[in-house]
Amino acid sequence: MKVLVHIEQYDVVGILPSQLESLVLLCTAAGVEELGYIDGTPDGFAKVGGATKFSSMEDFFEKTEGPYIAMDPGKGANIRDLKSSDGWFIFGPSMGLNDVLPEGIDRAHIPGGVLNSRDAVPIVVWELAWER
Repeated sequence: MKVLVHIEQYDVVGILPSQLESLVLLCTAAGVEELGYIDGTPDGFAKVGGATKFSSMEDFFEKTEGPYIAMDPGKGANIRDLKSSDGWFIFGPSMGLNDVLPEGIDRAHIPGGVLNSRDAVPIVVWELAWER
């Protein structure tokens, strides 16, 4: 399993730079193969060890190989029906991913409603790290 997140500034309901180190620890504990991030902050922040920085979604797709699964509330497969080996799990910024995904990317959701990435990442990693 590999995970891509978007890091954003303090005034949105997304993943903040200060949370990236915690995500590295979570992913390491859960056996995630790689954690990547896209820095969406206005001023940038210091690199965090254990995570790969990509400059944009285009850069990410250029430098990685799928399969890819974009987390999308209410669309696609239930995460409980997936396996951690299904590839890169892509979590978007607070305003979503719809405008930046190429055609044909699979989608998955967490049952129960809409969550921001800050809450969705640990749930998905937890659910998939210890497959039933």
